[in-house]
Amino acid sequence: MLQLIFMFIAVVAAMVVPVMIAARMVGAERTGFGTALIAVILQAVLSVVVRFAAQDQLLVVVVAVIAGSAIYSFVLGTSFL
Repeated sequence: MLQLIFMFIAVVAAMVVPVMIAARMVGAERTGFGTALIAVILQAVLSVVVRFAAQDQLLVVVVAVIAGSAIYSFVLGTSFL
């Protein structure tokens, strides 16, 4: 059970730390672990919703990238581009 907990922590860190580093590189207002975790969770939820809502894979990718960028921009407090 302890191994499962450590594996979960490692996976979460592997997903969140790059977002934190990128936020710091672009000069975002909010660069903490919690904020980056919220942004990653919202991106994952968006990806699932878009995947089930649309049938065309190209549309899914385009919407997920554009809306995901908007999510990161809003949550981390940086510009869209």
